[in-house]
Amino acid sequence: MTERVEAEVVVAGGGPGGICAALAAARLGKKTVLATDRPVLGGNSSSEIRVWTRGATGAGNLYGEEMGIWGELKLRNLYLNQEGNPVFWDDVLLEQVLSEPNLKLYLNTHISGMETVSKGRIAWVSGFQMMTEKELRFEGAYYIDATGDGSLGAMAGLPYRMGKESKDTYGESFAPVEEERATFGSTLFFFTKREDHPVSYIVPDYAYPRETIEELLGKGGRIANEKMDGCDYWWFETGGMADTIREAQEIGLELKRFTAGVWDYIKNSGRYDADCLTLSWEGNMPGKRESRRFITKKILTQQDILEHRAFEDGAFYGGWYLDFHPSHGFKTEEDNCTQIPVQVYAVPLGCLYPTCDSNLLFAGRDIGVSHVAFASTRIMNTCALSGQAAGTLAARCIELGKRPGDLEAEEIQGVQQTLLRNDMMILESGTGRSGIWRGKPVFPPPARSAGGRFWRPEHFPCRTAEFWCFRGGRRGRSSWWRADKPQRSLTSAIGATCLPGWLWAAGWEP
Repeated sequence: MTERVEAEVVVAGGGPGGICAALAAARLGKKTVLATDRPVLGGNSSSEIRVWTRGATGAGNLYGEEMGIWGELKLRNLYLNQEGNPVFWDDVLLEQVLSEPNLKLYLNTHISGMETVSKGRIAWVSGFQMMTEKELRFEGAYYIDATGDGSLGAMAGLPYRMGKESKDTYGESFAPVEEERATFGSTLFFFTKREDHPVSYIVPDYAYPRETIEELLGKGGRIANEKMDGCDYWWFETGGMADTIREAQEIGLELKRFTAGVWDYIKNSGRYDADCLTLSWEGNMPGKRESRRFITKKILTQQDILEHRAFEDGAFYGGWYLDFHPSHGFKTEEDNCTQIPVQVYAVPLGCLYPTCDSNLLFAGRDIGVSHVAFASTRIMNTCALSGQAAGTLAARCIELGKRPGDLEAEEIQGVQQTLLRNDMMILESGTGRSGIWRGKPVFPPPARSAGGRFWRPEHFPCRTAEFWCFRGGRRGRSSWWRADKPQRSLTSAIGATCLPGWLWAAGWEP
C-alpha cells in the first residue's frame, strides 16, 4: 500500500544543494520533505564519497567558506569536528536536518515515478524506501530537483543537455568547435594509514596490472606516492566519454580496477616506503562531476562569469576556477586539469527554473548553465548556495501564489532581501559590490540563527571563529563581536544593529 506524504515543498536529493534548499524552505515556515536515495546526507562530501568541498575562495582552505546556510553548517562542523572527520560531517548535517521542525527526512528513498498535470507541472512524485519496503507518494506545491542527475526534470519531460556545446551555441571561446557528447568524469578515492608493523596486500585479479599503472603515472601531471591519499587523488577520473548516468556501474567498476592497481603499485612495486601502510578506507560509490544540465530561463555562460555581469535577479554567487578536466580521464596524455581563475560572479534566479509554466526548480549540478560555466558552478559550495536560493524562491512563490517567471521586480527583490537577511551574499546589480539587507533589524532576534547572523553567546558554535570570504572581488574578513563590547575593529555591520548580549556574525573589514 502506498503511503501518502503531503508537503508544501518536496526536495529530492540529499547533497549540499538539497540540504540547503530544504532547510531554507523549512525555516521560512513551509512544510518540507527531503528525500534522498543514500543512507547519509552530504552527497559527494559525505563519508560515502569524501570529496572535499570548494567554492568561491578559489584554491580554498579549511577556514575559507561560503556564507548562508552552508556557511553555518561549515562553522558548526569546525566546532564539532575540528579534525575534519568525514563521518562526523555526516552527523553535523543530520543534526541540522533533524532539528528543523518543518522538515521531514526520508533516507534510502529513490524517487522513481511521477504524475504530471502538464509538461513541467508535477502533481506528485513517488519513491521506494529501501529497508522499510515502503512505497511513498510525495505531494507538494513546489518540487526542487537536487538529485545531481536531474532525475525529476527528466521524468517531467523538461529539456536538458549533456555534454559540451559548440563555440557557436553561446559564443564561448573555451567551448569546442563542434558540439561533443563528452562530459567530465567520475572519481573514486582511498585513504591509508601507517601501522607499526608490515602489512601485506594481495592484489585482486580485477586490478590494473602494475605495468599499466606505471605507464599511466606521470602523464599530464598525474602522480601517486605513499604520502598521498583521499582527495590528493582527485585525478582518479574516468567515464567522461561514456553516459555518466546509464553507464554509472561500469564507470564505478573501472575506477575500482584502477584504484586497486594504483594501491598495488604503491604497496608492492618496491618503489615506495609502504611496507607498513594499509588501506583505512576505500570508496565504492564514485563522485560524479557531470550529467544533465537543464534549459532554464537564463543560461549562465562563460561571458557572464569572466565579464562579471550583474543580474537584476541575482541570487547567489560562485568563484571557483573555470576548472576543465579531460573527458578521457586518467588514460589521456592531456594535463589532468586546466584551471582559469575568475572573480566572484553572480548567478541569477533565472538559472533555477525552466522556461515553461512549471512548479519544479533546480539546485546543484543540474541548474541552467553552459558546459563552460559548469566548469565553475559544479563545485559543491556553489551548489549549496543554489539550493538556498531555490528553497527561498519556492517558499516565496507559495506565499505569492505565483510561478517564478511571473514575479514582478519588487517580488524578486523580496526574494533577494530574504536571502540577504539569511546571510547570502548577492552582488548588487551593476556595482560589483555585495548587496545590503535593507529591511529593519528583527527584535528580538530569532532563537535560532538563520545563516549565522544573530546568536545567543551560549549557542554560538565557536568563540574564536574567523573565516575568509570575498566581497565583490575583494577579500574581507568576517568576524564576530558582542554588541556591547567589540572584539575586533570593524568598519561596517552590513545594514543592521545587534542587541546587547547577542552575537552578530556578519561584519567586514578591508
